[in-house]
Amino acid sequence: MHNAKNWLFLGNEESGQKCAILYTIVENCRRLGINPKEYLTDVLTRLPAMKASAAASLIPAKLAQGMQRQAGSYGCLIA
Repeated sequence: MHNAKNWLFLGNEESGQKCAILYTIVENCRRLGINPKEYLTDVLTRLPAMKASAAASLIPAKLAQGMQRQAGSYGCLIA
């Protein structure tokens, strides 16, 4: 098991911040019952074609709300 202090040694401060963002996204997906790998694959595929103002619609919580209305994507919700 990894110790929380391991995250202190990522090379530089910017790397630590980027890693923390990615870890937060993955854990939010797990908390919401979304398959993190499928989520990231889909979002990273769609993101280049989106306007910056539309990117907020891709956060895990908003996608989970839509998934509850129409089940069937991102490995299905566990809840």
